[in-house]
Amino acid sequence: MSICAIALVWQIAAKIVDSPLILPFPGDVFLCLISLMKQSVFWQNVISTFFRVVKSFLISLSIGTVLGVACGKCSFIKDFLNLPISVLRSTPVVALILVLIFAFSSDSVPVVVSVLMSIPVLISAISSGFTFSEDDKKMFQMAKVFNFSKRQRLFFLWIPKLKPFFKSGIVAVFGMSWKVTVAGEVLSLPKNALGTQLSTAQVHLESQEVFALALIIIALSFFMEGVLKILFESKNESKTETKK
Repeated sequence: MSICAIALVWQIAAKIVDSPLILPFPGDVFLCLISLMKQSVFWQNVISTFFRVVKSFLISLSIGTVLGVACGKCSFIKDFLNLPISVLRSTPVVALILVLIFAFSSDSVPVVVSVLMSIPVLISAISSGFTFSEDDKKMFQMAKVFNFSKRQRLFFLWIPKLKPFFKSGIVAVFGMSWKVTVAGEVLSLPKNALGTQLSTAQVHLESQEVFALALIIIALSFFMEGVLKILFESKNESKTETKK
């Protein structure tokens, strides 16, 4: 119903504006989307952008996890990284991309900017899991009383405690990776990229193609976030079944 409502508002707004260059009709955008899907170049761009997103996500995940755990365990490291993380959070994405263009190749800029913008999110998400409630303190005291080994504490206390924070950080970072990577492609213009195709369509005043590509990027981001959530839910269900 919400999709139908958005399409209806879009149709009415397009009629009021009455200028396809500014706001094309939904039907025209849909036809343009279908024609794009028939082009091999479009799918090459989708695959290239997808690999950049996955690459930046994996780099962010590895670095962010290590730094997040380090910040949670050591207050000195947390205080030391507080300023760089705050600077990255407050820096506009466009400004960061323009600076990185001078130092990196056009293929590397989208990946680097996505990593730099994603790492602070993952660090804050994971380090938040190291705050202890009264129940957590009791559990760790009980582990001391029963003389739990480091391995037992890791698997029975730390991993279950950090897992919700880790999952929320992963979902947030993956969604951000799509947006920031495409923004980096729009400005750095690598050879094969959805962002490059989007920028080219905008320069040539192809409004229908711009809207169609934007919808595809949004749909891919929603789809991949949904896949991650389904994977997490399926793992939880399989674990509960094995326990039963």
